[in-house]
Amino acid sequence: MGFWKLLEVASAPIIQVLLISALGAFMATHYFHNLLSPDFRKSLNKLVFIVFTPSLIFASFAKSVSLDDMISWWFMPVNIGFTFIIGGFLGWIIVKLLKPNLKVEGLLIAACSTGQSYLFR
Repeated sequence: MGFWKLLEVASAPIIQVLLISALGAFMATHYFHNLLSPDFRKSLNKLVFIVFTPSLIFASFAKSVSLDDMISWWFMPVNIGFTFIIGGFLGWIIVKLLKPNLKVEGLLIAACSTGQSYLFR
């Protein structure tokens, strides 16, 4: 694959995101402020993040992954499952030992379960 073809293939998703972002930024200006009502914008935002984003991800995933690939990657979901179980157990131990505020117990266990230690910095 030549340099220009590789550059084209690599930059296509970035250009798509930038174009959609520019359109969204332009629609957020005062020129288009009255185009959509605030309630409609809020509903549209929820629809995009709850429905369209996962659909696009799974559609792209389905094109590039075969059943043989999924079988050969069996260790990934197992590893993620073990990480969540062990992290959740360690988070539960930390909650029992440190006795934090009731409001943050769930957050503490969830952060330990997902391995997101940067939340505690």
